[in-house]
Amino acid sequence: MVLKILSIYENNDLGLHAKIFVRVTKEIDGEMKSKKIETSVGRIIFNQGIPQDLGFVDRSNPENAFDLELEMVFVEGGSFEMGDNSSKMHEADEEVVRNVTLDDYYIGKFPITVHQFAVYINDVNRNIDNPFYFYKTNAEQKGGAYIWNIEKASPEWKDSVNWRYNEYGQLMSEEEYYEHPVIYISWEDAKKFCEWLSLKTGKKYTLPSEAEWEYAARGGKKSRNYTYSGSNNPEKVGWFLTKKVKDAAMHPIGQKAPNELGIYDMSGNVYEWCWDWYSRCYDAKDVNNPHGKDNIDFGNRESFRRVLRGGSFSNLPSSGRVTDRNHGDPNLGTCISSFRIVCHK
Repeated sequence: MVLKILSIYENNDLGLHAKIFVRVTKEIDGEMKSKKIETSVGRIIFNQGIPQDLGFVDRSNPENAFDLELEMVFVEGGSFEMGDNSSKMHEADEEVVRNVTLDDYYIGKFPITVHQFAVYINDVNRNIDNPFYFYKTNAEQKGGAYIWNIEKASPEWKDSVNWRYNEYGQLMSEEEYYEHPVIYISWEDAKKFCEWLSLKTGKKYTLPSEAEWEYAARGGKKSRNYTYSGSNNPEKVGWFLTKKVKDAAMHPIGQKAPNELGIYDMSGNVYEWCWDWYSRCYDAKDVNNPHGKDNIDFGNRESFRRVLRGGSFSNLPSSGRVTDRNHGDPNLGTCISSFRIVCHK
């Protein structure tokens, strides 16, 4: 493969850093084919605020060099009623409605993609002195994961599957890396990604708290009180299980309408990990920037699980309500588990 740099420019007003246009030439089916592509070096884009405020990469240090693009949406802090005890679809673990207050933060415009996760894996595996060197995801450690069996319309274990594979356990193409959310990701895997990005940028990246996730999904201060993130019609904003069960599939990011803040895919397609340990009911007194309980209730098996939000392509639309709650083993990644990140100033 031949790579030729065509042009380079910088425009920090748009949150761009060293945008590069290159022409890539490689042999495909015996023929040399060429195309112009756009890439970037350590690019992090924010829709509000100055990008340097949230961790521009210092390119003067080669160890900090990495090719990553993230789009982050500013969420102005405020107060909201978290939970649901009145709609027909509400569940018991949503019923303790509390008035929560949050500070400002940034949240990913999309879930983390396969390409973005690959950048992380490639970066940590090139330097033996890196504290995350030779990291293997939980799926890689376990030697497989639960895929979606389209014939049985149910999850099924398959050996050797990991973050490089699609929901059916098939290896993804390079093109799909850029378009699809990364799956088979455990809570522990997602946390490691955030720790790595924090180390690279010098800023605090983490998984959203359950309160931050719900506030952003509702649309923050611009909320129109929709049932789903951006609409009362689930089909407008997400991908869910329908009567055509064999059509169930993960889809590329950003294909449906965004919510009031311009955030995509917070209802449906793939579940997203939150920071909090799961609890059957909210703590009514924990209302200022809550991050869930600190201690595990050893008498409750569910308390060993972390929160999942948003629903998925293999779940009914009710799972994608902005108040709906789910939970999972923090050491298990499946075909419906992904994540998005937040950054705090």
